[in-house]
Amino acid sequence: MPQTPIDTLQRLAALHHWEHHRHGHNLLAEIRGAWSRYTLHGCWDSRENVLHLLCSINAEIPQEKIPSIYRLIGKINETLWLGNFIYSSNTKRVHFRLSLLANDNDEFVRRLQEMLALLQRECDRCYPGIQQVAWTNLDVDSAVQMLNEPEQGHA
Repeated sequence: MPQTPIDTLQRLAALHHWEHHRHGHNLLAEIRGAWSRYTLHGCWDSRENVLHLLCSINAEIPQEKIPSIYRLIGKINETLWLGNFIYSSNTKRVHFRLSLLANDNDEFVRRLQEMLALLQRECDRCYPGIQQVAWTNLDVDSAVQMLNEPEQGHA
C-alpha cells in the first residue's frame, strides 16, 4: 500500500516522540513547545492532494478579550509569509494553520519537516503575546512590539 502524507506525518510524530493518535486521514499529536504544549491536527485531503496542518495554542481566550485577540492575530498575520493565525469561536482558542501540497518524493518529507518546525516556531514566538493580551491588560500594540523583540528566555 502506498504511503500517504498522513502516514509520513505519523512517522515524523513517532520520530519526534510526540504522543499521537490517528483516525483514518486525520492525526492528532501533542507537541512540547518552549512555553506550552500545543495540539497538532493533520488532515489529509486526497481529492486536493493537500495536507492541512493546524497547531492549537491550548489556552481558552476569555470572552471580553476576543476583540483584542482578533486585532493581535491580524497584526501578526501581516508579518507572515507562510501560514496564518486564526481564532476559533468553536474552541475559543488561537490556532496556527497552513497547508502543504503533497507528492510522493523525498522533497515532500523535507518540506513537511520544515513546515512542522515553522508551526512550532511561530506558536512559540506568538504564545507570550497572545497570553499577555488574553490574561493581562497589555494592549495589542505593546504585544506586537514584544513579539518583535529578541527572545529573552523561556517559562
